[in-house]
Amino acid sequence: ANDDSLYTYKAKVEAALDGDTMKIDFILGLGSRKGETIRLNHIDCPELNTPEGAAAKRFVESELAGCDFITLKSVRTRKEKWGRYLADVFSARDSSPPVYLNQLLLDKGHAVRAGR
Repeated sequence: ANDDSLYTYKAKVEAALDGDTMKIDFILGLGSRKGETIRLNHIDCPELNTPEGAAAKRFVESELAGCDFITLKSVRTRKEKWGRYLADVFSARDSSPPVYLNQLLLDKGHAVRAGR
């Protein structure tokens, strides 16, 4: 397997903490699960204590409502300085094609690009 596929996981979103941070339950297989906090890679949403930040969180919650699971690609094998893994998140409802959540937040104006 190449590195691009080694850190891809099926996961369940436990909670959106803000527009770009989530509590995730990683489904590791063989009955194993692991809870972690992740941050969406390469984007920055406004702080939660602002109207824009609250709107970003509501948007994420709405986008992920009805998703049984997400596909998450971790871009590092270690945590960043705040103790979170950086990730790209893809969600799909029913038979719809997957949606790249990081890009959708940018497209809808709920986030700006950030370098990490």
